Amino acid sequence: ILNGHTDVPTHLYDTTSPGISMSASSLQGFEIAGADQVFYRANAVISASNTIELTHPSVPAPVAVRYAWSGYPACNLYNAEGFSAYSFRTDNWAAPSSVPVANAAIANDYNQNGIKDTWEVSNFGNAAVGLNSPHSDADGDGVANIMEFVFGTNPMTANSSIVTSELAEVSNSKHLTLRVPKNADASQLTITPQVSNSLSGSWSSNLVTDLEVTTNTSSLFEVRDRMPVGSFPTRFMRLNVTFNGY
Repeated sequence: ILNGHTDVPTHLYDTTSPGISMSASSLQGFEIAGADQVFYRANAVISASNTIELTHPSVPAPVAVRYAWSGYPACNLYNAEGFSAYSFRTDNWAAPSSVPVANAAIANDYNQNGIKDTWEVSNFGNAAVGLNSPHSDADGDGVANIMEFVFGTNPMTANSSIVTSELAEVSNSKHLTLRVPKNADASQLTITPQVSNSLSGSWSSNLVTDLEVTTNTSSLFEVRDRMPVGSFPTRFMRLNVTFNGY
């Protein structure tokens, strides 16, 4: 594995046959850090046989690499025989006594589960590695922990509905409107509103002809159907929410 910025060898992948591969469209599981000892999820590219280049814009001079070195890591590096790479790190740094200022796409995410540690401690009472899986649903309300973080809701108290709706009146006509809270700390959030005349039909996310985003702040997202109620026999709206790869 070569450091993409400084071209300094940091680790060699052991294999009995030449060649490495990945099981998805992008290589996952790598982290790099500079002298500040703050790790970021690296952009990893297999550039040649047995060579992986690791980069991150926030790490101009990397000095350490880790692979599969976190709780619930997403990893997909394999050798020519199909065996997965073992976890490793090139540093011997001790865990910090305080949480680093930035990590991965989320500031203060030392345990690398995509959720800010201070939010975890506030809601779960801890931010330990291996706990508070982003895919778990602590309160059993159908909303995963990572989405509770995204919406800023309490993961230990079941929510009947995070998305609220209303018929907003605009120029003497009523328009279906959806509203959802946002967590300002979830900066890698993408919300795509969609509308359709049928649940089994095609969905449109056209913000010119079909939908209008009326509010998009750090704490609230609101979207309105451009078509007045009654324009079609049935009308459906939904929100496609993605956050930092989840």
